[in-house]
Amino acid sequence: MRLVRALYTLGWLFVIGAAPLIAFFSDKFRRWWKARKVFFPEPPPDRLVLWMHCASVGEFEQGRPIMEYLAHRISPRPYVVVTFFLLLGGRGTGKAIR
Repeated sequence: MRLVRALYTLGWLFVIGAAPLIAFFSDKFRRWWKARKVFFPEPPPDRLVLWMHCASVGEFEQGRPIMEYLAHRISPRPYVVVTFFLLLGGRGTGKAIR
């Protein structure tokens, strides 16, 4: 188990160190790396945060009715955050929960 963890850690250190070089050759990697460096806006301190993390757009669509129900039932209206594992997952879903 220690060997696997060491190899995993070394692999990530290599990716982090080589990221600028990989990004130079791969547009997809460059977009993925840039998305990982983005900081989300700080939610208002006086509002509850509802956070849904999704692996895909399909998972988001399945959980969306639950998030909308909760967002409308909680008073005052909560700050809703939706994150995606995949870079392309969140495209087109920016204002989906009303």
